[in-house]
Amino acid sequence: IEKRLGLVTAPTLLLWGEGDRVVPRSYAPKFASAIGAATTEIKLIPGAGHLAELDQPAAVAQAILDWCAA
Repeated sequence: IEKRLGLVTAPTLLLWGEGDRVVPRSYAPKFASAIGAATTEIKLIPGAGHLAELDQPAAVAQAILDWCAA
């Protein structure tokens, strides 16, 4: 996936489960810097693992709504 991140040119929100043990959150800044978009934001989701949308669906939905409204 890292090789393709530079192809992303749209504003991007990276949602990361705070307890992700599959792809640790230390990767988030690396992914963000590799994305070619002018605007890239990282949002950690507390109490979530790798599948944040399943672990904390309300928090993920709220993060998306907040980001879209900004």
